[in-house]
Amino acid sequence: MQRTLTHRKARADLDPLTAWFVLAWDAFNAPQFSYDEALRLARACGVDLDNDVVKTLAEKKASNLVIWDSAKRAAKGSLGPADGSRGMIDAIHHAANAARNRTLADEFGGRMMCFSGRGGEILGSDGSWTVVSRDLVKKRFRDGEAEWLICTDAAAEGLNFQFCGALVNYDMPWNPMKVEQRIGRIDRLGQPRLTE
Repeated sequence: MQRTLTHRKARADLDPLTAWFVLAWDAFNAPQFSYDEALRLARACGVDLDNDVVKTLAEKKASNLVIWDSAKRAAKGSLGPADGSRGMIDAIHHAANAARNRTLADEFGGRMMCFSGRGGEILGSDGSWTVVSRDLVKKRFRDGEAEWLICTDAAAEGLNFQFCGALVNYDMPWNPMKVEQRIGRIDRLGQPRLTE
């Protein structure tokens, strides 16, 4: 293992801290591994494990080292500058943490609606859902007041969406007839375009 780590050539110029993080994930394929192996890797990357890595990217637990993800680093206050001036891994973790904290309201606001067994719901800009009638969901979606309609199987019966151009199946039911029923909501008479 040591020979593999110390004789590996980088494909790009990474700062030592980022190189250590990337190689640790690549070499050990787990968030927890032997402290001694982490020390060998740190020496190969030119970082001081105790001063540069521990309490910045990872923590020591008994004879192991546990790598932190972006959420853990943010919670521990160990993220460096978002511009990556201390290390590219800081910029990557800042971006990952920001993406993790985005909500549907941040991303879609009032452009998303839902149809489930509870009926229709519209996502407000504050992130709350307002219950509306089945017909209002269909009308608002047809009139372009929403770009996305998230549905459960409750929409597979009785709601005709021939004005839609795409259907995304997030979950694939085991019964192929259920898939055909879903497709049948948009691929029907009056459909002006090719459906996907």
